[in-house]
Amino acid sequence: MSKSYNNYIGLFDQPEIIRKKVARIPTNAIPIESPKDPETCNIFAVYKLFLTSEEQAILRDRYLAGGLSYKDLKAELTEKIVVFNEPIIARYESIDDNFVAELLRR
Repeated sequence: MSKSYNNYIGLFDQPEIIRKKVARIPTNAIPIESPKDPETCNIFAVYKLFLTSEEQAILRDRYLAGGLSYKDLKAELTEKIVVFNEPIIARYESIDDNFVAELLRR
């Protein structure tokens, strides 16, 4: 993903924007029932950034077992990103002019 290609996910993106951006992540035309290679999957490359090593291993096993839908993976990834961004957005929204003025004063 790259900001210059306008296909990045911003920390302050709203959930609907995140969903649209994740939906545009390119995938291979592999049937749902077929095993998939996590090492060549763009979704996995992003998804693993939000997972512990144990969760990555579980996701890798799901890929290799087959029966995994890219649509479902994109929905899961969207939720992970939204949850990750929530505290960042909440903190950003809590900052007001008085806070900034006090920070600059100190």
